[in-house]
Amino acid sequence: MSSLLQARRLSSRLRRNRSPKVNGVVVRTNRSILGTVATSFDNHNNSCSSSTLHVRSLSSASSTSTPKETTSSSSIVQVPNSPTQKILAKTLYRQILKWSGAYMGDSGNSNGKSGSTITPFDPIPPLTLMTPHIDERTLRALAQIHKEKNTNNKTEHNSNSGENILTKDSHETQKLKKLAALIPSNAILSQSKLILPIENARSVKNATRLAYGLNHIGFYDTSADSSNSNIDTFNESNDNYNDDPVKDRINLGFDVLKSLNQLSDMLDERKSSREAHKDRSHVKFHIGQVVRHKSHRWRAIIGGWTKEEVEVKVKAKNDDNEDNDGGSGSNSTSLTNKDYGTSTGMNSKEKIKDDDDGNVDATAAATTRTEVEYTIHLDEGDASQSRLRVMGSTTAKQHELEPVVDDDLKRLRNSLLGHYFDAFDPMTSAFLPGQVLQYEYPNDDENEDKVQEMEKALEYQMAKHANAKVVIQGVRQMAHNLLRVILDTSSCAKERKIPLIASIDAKLTKIITGEVDNDGDLLFSSPVGMNGNSNAGANAAHHQSSHKVAIRHLHALLNVELEINTALYQRRVAEKNKERINFPLGAVVKHKKYGFRGVVVTCDPYPKTDVSKWDGLQHIEGNVNDMPFYHLLADIDDTTREFGQERPFRYVCQENLEACSEKDNKNLNITLDDGWVQTDDMEYKAPDELLFSHAENMGDDDGTILTCMEALHNEFDKMMIQIRGGSNSDKSESSSEDEIPLSLGDMFKLLHNTDCLEDAFVAEEGIKEMWKAHSNSNTRWTLDEGTNHLLRGDKVKAMGIYNRIVEEEDPEYVEAWNKKATCHYMFGEMPLSIDAASKAAAINKDHFQAHAGLGLVYNDTNQYAKAIKFYRTSLSLNPWSPVSSRLNTCLDSLRRLE
Repeated sequence: MSSLLQARRLSSRLRRNRSPKVNGVVVRTNRSILGTVATSFDNHNNSCSSSTLHVRSLSSASSTSTPKETTSSSSIVQVPNSPTQKILAKTLYRQILKWSGAYMGDSGNSNGKSGSTITPFDPIPPLTLMTPHIDERTLRALAQIHKEKNTNNKTEHNSNSGENILTKDSHETQKLKKLAALIPSNAILSQSKLILPIENARSVKNATRLAYGLNHIGFYDTSADSSNSNIDTFNESNDNYNDDPVKDRINLGFDVLKSLNQLSDMLDERKSSREAHKDRSHVKFHIGQVVRHKSHRWRAIIGGWTKEEVEVKVKAKNDDNEDNDGGSGSNSTSLTNKDYGTSTGMNSKEKIKDDDDGNVDATAAATTRTEVEYTIHLDEGDASQSRLRVMGSTTAKQHELEPVVDDDLKRLRNSLLGHYFDAFDPMTSAFLPGQVLQYEYPNDDENEDKVQEMEKALEYQMAKHANAKVVIQGVRQMAHNLLRVILDTSSCAKERKIPLIASIDAKLTKIITGEVDNDGDLLFSSPVGMNGNSNAGANAAHHQSSHKVAIRHLHALLNVELEINTALYQRRVAEKNKERINFPLGAVVKHKKYGFRGVVVTCDPYPKTDVSKWDGLQHIEGNVNDMPFYHLLADIDDTTREFGQERPFRYVCQENLEACSEKDNKNLNITLDDGWVQTDDMEYKAPDELLFSHAENMGDDDGTILTCMEALHNEFDKMMIQIRGGSNSDKSESSSEDEIPLSLGDMFKLLHNTDCLEDAFVAEEGIKEMWKAHSNSNTRWTLDEGTNHLLRGDKVKAMGIYNRIVEEEDPEYVEAWNKKATCHYMFGEMPLSIDAASKAAAINKDHFQAHAGLGLVYNDTNQYAKAIKFYRTSLSLNPWSPVSSRLNTCLDSLRRLE
């Protein structure tokens, strides 16, 4: 805390000599900005925002600014106009840099791992520099320089930027170029904001230098015509600015330093942890290794370890009869047969101790041994089946664990893994620890001989890259084909702003141009520049692997398909049940029993769940599960009066509703969802997406939208069939220019190459969509109808639909057979389930869901050998399948029987 105390003492001396104009700089100690970090407190609005850290610039303040207007944003120290303030600001700036240096480690270590000893932070929100917090012209100039550096095409950029605010080779331009070098590759920079990730002390140092430098350059002559301003109008002597923001920013500079000192405790503990974990003696397992509990049989991933010297009382050896100790050379206790010899860390120095009666026991001695305890993250499937019902993370002693050697059991599923580990490494069959674990356990890399496997690893990475490239090309070709469908059916949908179609057009265009990353993807990808690895991955866009880029392309395309299919299916259901629906979207209705009013925001022809036991429906005659239900935005005042509290969202049966009179539908106290509009006539208009999915009139473009959406759906299915290779019943014609450079085999390679569960889910969904595609759109809609009944719990209707598909429409439709097998299993009809799943596996030998279903049925019927066979087949096709936990228990059951 010495740096903070020094700054406070200097502040106190300066305040004693200050004029009344600049008096009032108060050191605030009740706010935390960076460490407790990631919240900024707004004194004016008395609110707290857990978002980003904002930096305010000196030049952003107008002459009408007030102190209240400037205290709501966090700040890095600025260069003020007052000499005393300038000294104080620079002192704070230097203290922040000094703090950063204490946690930057040895960046020039001999092992070549630049920055490897920098103490990492826990994930915290990024720092945001934005106008008016940073001068708009300064930020525009920085964005221009940064883009020119990345594109190496200044002429092209200048011609498209509209205004070139830089003066070539000026002093300020050279300063900006130096500042631009501090921007990491995973930052987000535009002409209106700069978002910087904060990952370690080097990030803090560079961000502080960047903000300080930008605000220093940001002193412009405000009397000059802004249209003619450029960086050469820099004027440090300008007095035409409000002094209040300067005082506030100095206070906030103290807050930053205070927060950093609060962060110091955690970082010091992390450094101590690193020193404590350098010695791996007696430690059997390494970070990221997959282990299993010897007794409870659940699997887990090693996430940490600690060592402790424990005292053990052992019985002295009888040299005449060594077997009394449990065997020759054994150091067993008098109560157990465990061997506590030197191999387990036993201290050879023994101490004679008194017994409980105070007498010295000549036959007993006290000794110490090293006991290792591990922090472990359990597989969620195993945890749900364990007798202890252990979930998430727990601890276990070293002697309680054993390594997992079966490769089919090493890809564990745990929602916390992304926080601790970077990825699963198929080369080592272990999880790669993240930055924090790597730092705290510096010698836990089991693969010290990895250099010998470099050739094999390189070959794997090249094959992975080649596969990713094929997938990216295939996805972009699919997006291109879909855009042509939009052009053929709607003609310039984007320019005409046709509802739904214009949005889909924009999404497909982004896929083609590769704009598939969101801000979070960029900010939390591996940076190049701010963490000390300035040369690593310089040629890779945002330092992301091509495999991750392929997954993001596929994810974006599947989202478009889901949007189209969901809207069309809901519209088909709405058209089919139009005569049963009494209230349109936006209608104001009133509950017959409870009297509250509300606005209809969506409608279900059948309830989404079983509602037969709901109290408010018991008076209704008939089967309420066959009646329409409405989602209402209920009047808050009405529900408070009726129920004693606000209940703004209600799900109400049609039989309990009646239309409101014109008198009652006024002055509703509701908060409309995004996209809804309340007209001057007190009517409520639904968004275009809801109007389409509920088959309500969308005006002149209604027919065009429906035609285009159906054409897009058909094109999707045609391309999916082409990729999977088609079948005897699924044949579609396609021209050579429509051909997709992608196969089902490429999709399976993508699935096998995934290094985390989230990416595996995307690849798996892509494969399943290809299996569901059918050349007859009506058959595909029928399958979706059966799935909807199955999700609602109506197994009888679902079974009838699946039987009709395989018996009347298409006996080779593999997805119908697979769903039919699921229905039989839910009915407890195991032989029929086996028959249906076997039929699905016979049609498509790569259908991992069918193989998993067969394993499940054989497992439940105690045919463990057969179950293991099908589980392993499913895992060979989809290594991230959740059946690995079933395989784990099945192997134990078979072992006990044998």
